[in-house]
Amino acid sequence: MPLKTRLFYLVIAWLPAGLVYISTSFVTGKIWIVPESYPDQLVPFSPSGIWLYLLFYVYIPYTFLTASKSKIKILSAAFILCTCISGIIFVLLPSSIRFPNFEINGISSWCLGFVSEHDTKQNCFPSLHGSLITLCTITNWNKAKKVKSYACILLTMLMYYSILQVRRHVFIDLAAGIVLALFTWQVCRSILQKRREVAENF
Repeated sequence: MPLKTRLFYLVIAWLPAGLVYISTSFVTGKIWIVPESYPDQLVPFSPSGIWLYLLFYVYIPYTFLTASKSKIKILSAAFILCTCISGIIFVLLPSSIRFPNFEINGISSWCLGFVSEHDTKQNCFPSLHGSLITLCTITNWNKAKKVKSYACILLTMLMYYSILQVRRHVFIDLAAGIVLALFTWQVCRSILQKRREVAENF
């Protein structure tokens, strides 16, 4: 697949996610404070996790530029469907968490402070951050490239951990985002496979 085509799918998939996430942050109404659960207690807060958290912004382009071309259309469609569903939830159920207070005493805490200041204070449930990471990892799975596949899984686990570590989401948000990603991937793969089968029969 040509680079221009890959970049096209990256833009039409990722740009709507950003626009929906930002625009729905202006929704007014009663905000649901998503509670912490037992898994959150197992992950101590630490600004040092911000670097793995920000790796999200490298991992997505990497996936679109290197993944198997047979999966790029599915990935793009799943991004869009996941964004639409998340956007509806963000409007109908604005959500936030109890963000921790912390002192700026190093580059990691400064970076987390910058992210916290410019990020939205709601739209926590489901975690769109977690959803898009999951979709990329599903796309990167390739039985013929086990080293890369397992490396991506390990990286994803670390990014999941960092999401909780820097308290941009809690476990309930993250779990919901992962489930949503699995659902949208399956739906989009099934639809595109059926369309391909229909086209081949004509």
